[in-house]
Amino acid sequence: YQTISRELLPTPAKSHYTFNLRDISKVFQGVLSIKPIACSTTNTMTRLWLHECERCFEDRLVNEDDKTWCTQKLTQLVQKNFNVDWRHDNLFKNSFITFCDFMNEGDKMYEEVTDPNKLVTVLDSYLEQYNMTYPTQPMRLVFFQDAVKHLIRISRIIRQPRGNAMLVGVGGSGKQSLTRLACFMAEYEC
Repeated sequence: YQTISRELLPTPAKSHYTFNLRDISKVFQGVLSIKPIACSTTNTMTRLWLHECERCFEDRLVNEDDKTWCTQKLTQLVQKNFNVDWRHDNLFKNSFITFCDFMNEGDKMYEEVTDPNKLVTVLDSYLEQYNMTYPTQPMRLVFFQDAVKHLIRISRIIRQPRGNAMLVGVGGSGKQSLTRLACFMAEYEC
């Protein structure tokens, strides 16, 4: 937090680069949302901390240079403070560390996604249920990696108290569809 608020200052193109203590509280809020049964190892806790920092800080950055800078800082912090020898590319380029609360429909337990293929299967199941529930407004979505990441981000935001986000993008990019599906998965009314 101190490094990012000191080094990534707001500019006219990045006016939302203002970080405060609420960002730190959101990291803690995310870490505390997991149950001990789903976080039984130090490595899981470390990955959870990385995931929450990515969601609170890295998701707000607008270009690849800033995002890479942030993930490299996170890697350095993990190596220094968690005493693990994890590499940047293994953490952020070759894999996708993610936690969510919708992998098991009956049990809304916040847990790590270990199998990306199972995640896509679960999302396809939710989409099928959505289309059966709203047959007059069916959605036809393809869950490629970026769509999955955005859906997980939206789901995480709407399940937190006072969670909010501004979805920015060109028309037809799927912002509304992913938000509708995330609300359906959380059993919210949209």
